[in-house]
Amino acid sequence: MRRPAPLGENKEVTRVLAIDCEMVGSGPLGMDSRLASVSVVNADGNQVYFSYAVGTRPVTDYRTKYSGITPELLEGAPPISQVQQEVASLLHGKLVVGHGLENDFKALGYFHPRILTRDTAHDLPRLLSRAGRPRKLRRITWEFLGLTIQDGEHDPLEDARAALLLYLRYQSDFEALAEARKKDHAQDTPSSPVVALPTEGLVGVPKVGDPSGLASGKKQQ
Repeated sequence: MRRPAPLGENKEVTRVLAIDCEMVGSGPLGMDSRLASVSVVNADGNQVYFSYAVGTRPVTDYRTKYSGITPELLEGAPPISQVQQEVASLLHGKLVVGHGLENDFKALGYFHPRILTRDTAHDLPRLLSRAGRPRKLRRITWEFLGLTIQDGEHDPLEDARAALLLYLRYQSDFEALAEARKKDHAQDTPSSPVVALPTEGLVGVPKVGDPSGLASGKKQQ
């Protein structure tokens, strides 16, 4: 059984980063999803950031069967707000790859420019269903890469690597579509004066003069 693995030895932060988050549930019946862990890998598939995260609201469903999260894993973990800020600093200005990134960004309370995202759940027609809908990462990883993931609990490191490998396999297609979107956006956007917008409280939008340093966070190789 072949699984996603690193492509090289580079363990530095690269221009291309892939991300995956795991969530747990809070509130009645555990219906409210919140961040529990996040993994970020570089263009070689090596992990450059990992952290668990705890929120202020009690967890009512650890979703262990899918998330792999247990109460023990969250003991002593940093608060979600800290992890959100660390990941935002790491992703700022990078090309971010993932599967269903809208869910990861929501859990992170983070906004990333569309032109700098490559989503294996939405962007490439060949990875979609015949009806044009997103498919599960596990299925397209097997079909297009011949690799196995999620045969038990989800592993954010493995899932991030899988999304990265799918992007790299069809990188030219992803980039051609991104360039087309960029041109369409330029044609559809009327010229207008630049208006300064408030950025207070927005994760992922650094304040003027703020350096965007790299995160500390827990790291795993």
